[in-house]
Amino acid sequence: MPHCLLLCSLFLITSADAPKPDAAKALAVVVKGFNDGEDPKELHALLTKDFQKELPLPALRAVLQKVWRHYGKIVGEPASIRAEGKRFAFRAQGEKYAFVIRLVLDDEGRIAGLRFMPTFLDDLPTSSISLAELQRRLEQAVEQVLLEHHIPSISLALVMDDQIIWAKAFGYQNLAKSVPADIETVYVTGSIFKVVIATAVMQLIDEGKADLDAPVNKYLKEFQIPSEFEKETPLTLRHLLSHRGGVPNGAGTVPLWKRRLPTPLDELVRKQVKVKTKPGEKFLYSNVGFAFNGYLVGLLSDSSFESALQKRLFEPLAMTHTAFEPTPAMCENLALPYEIAANGQHAVPRDRVRFDVYPAGDVYSTPTDMAQFCIMHLNGGKYKGKQILSEKSVAEMARLQFAKKDEKTGMGLGWGINVSGDKHLLEHGGAVPGFHTEITLDRKKRLGVVLFCNKFDVVPASLGLTIDPLPELDRLALALLEKLQ
Repeated sequence: MPHCLLLCSLFLITSADAPKPDAAKALAVVVKGFNDGEDPKELHALLTKDFQKELPLPALRAVLQKVWRHYGKIVGEPASIRAEGKRFAFRAQGEKYAFVIRLVLDDEGRIAGLRFMPTFLDDLPTSSISLAELQRRLEQAVEQVLLEHHIPSISLALVMDDQIIWAKAFGYQNLAKSVPADIETVYVTGSIFKVVIATAVMQLIDEGKADLDAPVNKYLKEFQIPSEFEKETPLTLRHLLSHRGGVPNGAGTVPLWKRRLPTPLDELVRKQVKVKTKPGEKFLYSNVGFAFNGYLVGLLSDSSFESALQKRLFEPLAMTHTAFEPTPAMCENLALPYEIAANGQHAVPRDRVRFDVYPAGDVYSTPTDMAQFCIMHLNGGKYKGKQILSEKSVAEMARLQFAKKDEKTGMGLGWGINVSGDKHLLEHGGAVPGFHTEITLDRKKRLGVVLFCNKFDVVPASLGLTIDPLPELDRLALALLEKLQ
């Protein structure tokens, strides 16, 4: 669940009477280090000692290269936007696109904070705005992202309290035929669906059919999950829902049009769910573990996994455009998957695939359907007056699990959690070949953002070579929602 490219949290400046540091000198070093990303030693030497520890030279080099691959090297001298004490902002013109450099300097002029960001994140409102202003700002930002990142389409839904206050799609679901995307255009969810699976598991907890802290092997009659730690620390649903089960990650794909099938779910969980490290000991993201969670929902519901999800969540939440197999009507409005071309200048279509671990995120849906799911989580488990999940279970999912003292970020049950100041954010991202999604809720302020797009570059993303734009849009949308009248 990573957000906007942030090199270091900004240090607080407390010495109000200290002389103003030389921002021009620091900026010149930043520009030189940025444009010569292979050898940013001079820039690294200008960072404060704490910053240097947070960002070793190899990491700084990797970050700079990622940014200039996207924006291009800086042309000319960046223009000053603002200076507030020891905080400075400059607009830089890259060879490809403009962006903003933010600096925080200490009393000696060393760099205590550094940030590269898209221009739309620099001019956030400081007072209340209307819905029309929110829409205007977000539309401009989405159009900028579509252009800069060569994304065919982006579809979004915004939630406030118990309503979807705005939903809109931009761009094309099919580039070759210039078919516009709309709010009913269907995408693949990716891993944001893990939160839906976790919710279905918590419904079983509410019904007394399962226990978060009981060994999961007690629910299995035909096979057992192998674990050398079973007697000492048995695997539980709490472990599995927080990716602390010691179950290795994995996912197998099959091209959709090839005449072979992925491994059936029943066979997958029997063969691949194994505990390799002591449960609870460390975070180990696991698609296989969440495939098992889905399997268990079906098993304890005395039905197939698909039927259980349909009855437990899709129908009560009116998620009529969500399915494991698209209906004929949904097929007429499916977004095509894309990736970036070899020359990096445009999007090209790619194969659709099917996953063996499909409960972990190979599901078809829309942002508005997922927004209805968000409404339930923002309103104590209720949707349109009906209690879908107990308030207790909603709160438990939003609580950090296996957290160390004073830890503010980590995993809840299904949700990624980030607590800072007056924010209690619940987050999850999703990515499968050709599709990318983000979902974020501000639990305290009862705000939600859902974003889908039909482009994801698997190899560049796995190598850390691309900038992820959806979290930046997500952050902007939340900031605008907070200011909405």
